[in-house]
Amino acid sequence: MSAQPLVLVTNDDGIAATGLVSAARAVRAAGARPLVVAPDRDQSGSAMALGEFAGVWVRADEVDWSGHGLAGVPVYQAPAYPATLVTLVANGALGSRPDMVLAGVNHGANTGIGVVHSATVGAALTAGLAGIPALAVSVGRQSKEVRWTLCEQVVAAVVAALALEPVPPGGALNVNLPAAPPTDPAGVAWRPLATFGTSIGRLERRTEPGGATAVRMVFDQTTRELDADGDSGALLRGEVTLTWLALPHAPRPDAGWRGRLLERIRDRWPRGGSPAAEIATGHRLVGSQPRHIPESLQEQPEHAVRSP
Repeated sequence: MSAQPLVLVTNDDGIAATGLVSAARAVRAAGARPLVVAPDRDQSGSAMALGEFAGVWVRADEVDWSGHGLAGVPVYQAPAYPATLVTLVANGALGSRPDMVLAGVNHGANTGIGVVHSATVGAALTAGLAGIPALAVSVGRQSKEVRWTLCEQVVAAVVAALALEPVPPGGALNVNLPAAPPTDPAGVAWRPLATFGTSIGRLERRTEPGGATAVRMVFDQTTRELDADGDSGALLRGEVTLTWLALPHAPRPDAGWRGRLLERIRDRWPRGGSPAAEIATGHRLVGSQPRHIPESLQEQPEHAVRSP
């Protein structure tokens, strides 16, 4: 990997998500070059969906993030799924092919078998399918207060480690952080994918005016007994979890790579947090407005992709 790798940063929470800014800052802190390309709205739960893709023009608007301390970082939003954006950028839509893809930081854990629905994970696996080293990063919702600065420092440590020990082909690295990551490097560990995630869904129904029935799913923190060694239980105990997600027919990374990566992450681990001012309760930003359309993704207005 190059001395200053180009890292595509995307997400499924949309361009206005705090976690997206945190991810871009982390990439830059790790000594890499962030390129942010994200959906113009929330696309959570779209997994590896491409939608109406073949032959459809996708318009990307440039966004000014200088107010977020990221002056000079190219930032684009587009009305498309995360996996679609990864596919386009991987094929040269904005010039150079990225050296790495970081999907996140998602606001909400992505652990257990439910990761198959996650568009954060889906974006990372799409990159892996294209042969680009990738990771998905999520922060749990055990607390309404997220220590974003400390999360950025942890993500920067992971990205810097991956620049030296790239993700092998055939999958993606799934990283989950508690809302207040541990300052002890022993608090990060490899964990297998758990049988259940950290939340459990339940169906609610109501009768609409006119007599029709409407239903919805709501999610609460799981009350199930979780696997002691799985990623879900470890996250709820306050660990930062590393989980390998393999694409079909892909070999499992050897223990040597897993051990070297873990050691490099721990070597770069933040030993202390920042003041209480770093704590934030929201996950939406204000002021991320589009500026102009880059020539490489311009299209005729009648072909512009709207909500997939």
